[in-house]
Amino acid sequence: MAVVAAPLEDSSSGWACTCNSRRRSPAASRCNGATVTASIFAPDAALAHLGGENGPVPDPSRYPRRRTPKILIVVAVAVVAIGGIGWLVWAALAHAEPAVSGEVHVWKIESDQKVSYTLTVQRRDPSVPVACRVIAQAKNFETVGEKTVSLGASTAKLVDVQDTMRTLREATSVSSSRCWVQQ
Repeated sequence: MAVVAAPLEDSSSGWACTCNSRRRSPAASRCNGATVTASIFAPDAALAHLGGENGPVPDPSRYPRRRTPKILIVVAVAVVAIGGIGWLVWAALAHAEPAVSGEVHVWKIESDQKVSYTLTVQRRDPSVPVACRVIAQAKNFETVGEKTVSLGASTAKLVDVQDTMRTLREATSVSSSRCWVQQ
């Protein structure tokens, strides 16, 4: 328990004791009825037990030790960071060029129940057969037509396919929903 004496203006005696039970101070004893070693004439001596110029020095017995060593935490963070960067590089390289991709570049609404379109398909390996699903959507984004276009093996990596599709009602857009390699 630390005891610090300080003059108070509103006190009848002019002195009051402040008791702090965090740790026992060698510079002062009990508050009630004990001698107070701090003095207004020697403030530096009264504060010397608090650590001096650089601030308080914590008592090592007061704070618990870390449960995990700091080096273990640093190594774990480094391993996770290296693993994350490795996964990011792998994902970027493996998925930078998909096996097949398709996109509808041109479409025309022929009637309320028919659309024509041009589907552009790009393959990494042109000797592999692929398929793409093309959908037509209405004004409210409802699917009003769907067609699967299959492409056999060829020598060209980039192929344009012109086709038509019947719709349930008038379509406002045509797009490729997905493409895949056929087995």
